[in-house]
Amino acid sequence: MTSRAIEILLVEDNPGDARLTQEAFNEGRLMNNLSVVTDGVEALAYLRQQGKYANSARPDLVLLDLNLPKKDGREVLAEIKADERLKMIPVVVLTTSASQEDVTKAYGSHANCYITKPVDLDQFLRVAQSIENFWLTLVGCQHSRDSDMSISTTSITKILLVEDNPGDNRLVQEAFREIADFQSEIFHCETVKQALEYVASNRPDVALIDLGLPDAQGLEAVRRIHEAAPEVPLVVLTVLYDESLGMQALKEGAQDYLIKTHIDWRTIWRALCYAIERQRVQVELLNLSLNDDLTGLYNRRGFLTVTQHQLKLAGRTGRPFLVAFVDLDGMKQINDTFGHQEGNHALVETANILRDSFRQCDVLARIGGDEFAVFVSDASGDNVDTVKRRAQQKLEMCNADPSRRYQLSFSIGVIPANGNNGCDIEQILTRADAAMYEQKQAKGCSRTFVTAQAEAAPSSSA
Repeated sequence: MTSRAIEILLVEDNPGDARLTQEAFNEGRLMNNLSVVTDGVEALAYLRQQGKYANSARPDLVLLDLNLPKKDGREVLAEIKADERLKMIPVVVLTTSASQEDVTKAYGSHANCYITKPVDLDQFLRVAQSIENFWLTLVGCQHSRDSDMSISTTSITKILLVEDNPGDNRLVQEAFREIADFQSEIFHCETVKQALEYVASNRPDVALIDLGLPDAQGLEAVRRIHEAAPEVPLVVLTVLYDESLGMQALKEGAQDYLIKTHIDWRTIWRALCYAIERQRVQVELLNLSLNDDLTGLYNRRGFLTVTQHQLKLAGRTGRPFLVAFVDLDGMKQINDTFGHQEGNHALVETANILRDSFRQCDVLARIGGDEFAVFVSDASGDNVDTVKRRAQQKLEMCNADPSRRYQLSFSIGVIPANGNNGCDIEQILTRADAAMYEQKQAKGCSRTFVTAQAEAAPSSSA
């Protein structure tokens, strides 16, 4: 996409983090020249090519820590985006702060992406790759031609526009028509109800949402559409005197906001590209922290995060659900008899059995060493026996393999609940764990029960 090395400015005062960042980028495939400054004043001098930085190259990308000496990173970001000469430089906030307030303020100051620094080198390598992909996407979204900006439209095919004002709708549509080679499909609707019907059967690449709609005022539209389609990046349309509302929309899941009176084809297309790439990077980084590396299921944090969304839906609709707690019997004995590698294999097998036993829409997780949890949506107490029976059948099918050296066994407890009683997922998990242990005792086994044989042991016969 570009033949020259990418100029990256890293603003970081922690030597260890700076070294880790440099190592991660050295491992990456993107050609880059990484320059490092250690405080906010020095960063602005570098960007403005002042003093000893008079001959420095203008960065293509800035990686900015928030907690800096001399001038705070939040102030540096605000000054960059307020400077006509600098505001077009993409800024990725790379910080240890996971504060939602910092995230919201950073996006409110028009940061292009916000990434919480991992401490593990392998994860940092993946973060570096995400940043590289982010920058490459920006190159695909904007590049120079005849001293003007030409924007590639190949990455966005479907746009949802939720706007009930005919004049504002025309303003946005005209802005799109000014984009060279624009071929994206725009689905225009005037209410949240119509938008929800659309996202139920279509997946737009991005949605533009007005905050004053006939059936949803203010942030309600953002909340409802984000709940129905959390994977779709949202850009809010607001008027000048409601700019603070646009800031609040970032807390509700929007990726950016645009002031209608400031819209032109450059700003609207740039906002859509940034929103899509922010969403992709956020999802990718979230998956690093929410997934279990061994089984590919959610980990405990992932389970609690995702089921909070499910609980909100259940609370609004009143629909029942089930929570299952599954414990692999005899994990210690498998490890002691066959080795820890086989123990890991048993965990993966258990995860696969659960995948086969439940629907794709259910939430599956490995929440502890040999413990698993499942959130079964739209299911009542009448379905408890069915859930247990289906899991047992899949387990028996796995054990039917004549080449197996031991039989897998697990115990399962299932608790029905609904969203009408203010339930807490941790409390339901505790109840499901107790129900699981009751089944384990009823089977006449302890938590370490497993029918396993060492390879050297002869088969017994009646």
